[in-house]
Amino acid sequence: MKKCEANSEEKKIMIKSGSSIMYLPLNKIICIETAPSDHKLIMQTMNRRIEFYSALKGFVKN
Repeated sequence: MKKCEANSEEKKIMIKSGSSIMYLPLNKIICIETAPSDHKLIMQTMNRRIEFYSALKGFVKN
C-alpha cells in the first residue's frame, strides 16, 4: 500500500488485494479497520469493502 498521485489533482492510494491492484481516491474512503484475521485490514469506501494485508501504521499521517 502506498500513496500515489495520478495525472489528475485527485490524490489516490494504491491497494493490493489478492492479485488485484487498485488505485482508490482518498476522498472515497470512509474508514479503515482491522479484520479478525491476523495482519489484515478492511477498507470501507462509498461503493465497496476491500480486505487486504497491511498494517495500520502505514496509514498514519505524519
